[in-house]
Amino acid sequence: MGYTLADYLEQAGDEADTPEEFWAEIETSTRRGLKAQLILDKVADDAEVGVDQADLSELLMRKAAQNNSTPEQEAQHMMEHNHVASWMQEIRRNKALGVIVADATVTDTAGNPVDVVGRAAASGRPRPPRPSPRSRSPADTQA
Repeated sequence: MGYTLADYLEQAGDEADTPEEFWAEIETSTRRGLKAQLILDKVADDAEVGVDQADLSELLMRKAAQNNSTPEQEAQHMMEHNHVASWMQEIRRNKALGVIVADATVTDTAGNPVDVVGRAAASGRPRPPRPSPRSRSPADTQA
């Protein structure tokens, strides 16, 4: 006999105490995640956010650092397991989130705007660049 849901719930110590609570949390989390993806996809569409080879190379280097591997190994894994489309979408959604953050106005509890750019500069941390939408290619207009 394998590892059961009851075994998992007992060992995980998550908020869910019963299988019903566990599945309800999974459903809530899934809905929240799908909504976030749809919103980010819409922002990316509206801002004409694209993904280029440099973006993919950067992701491969980040994944290699996280997984203690090489970018070449990550690229091989991506190709072998057909992750290209999902990883490109991940990059695009992250860039869309960058568009949202760059356009956001941060306020204090009194509603006064806070200069987060100035604070970042004062702390010595560079402000991340705003993702720039790519220009549309002829392939983008077909379909």
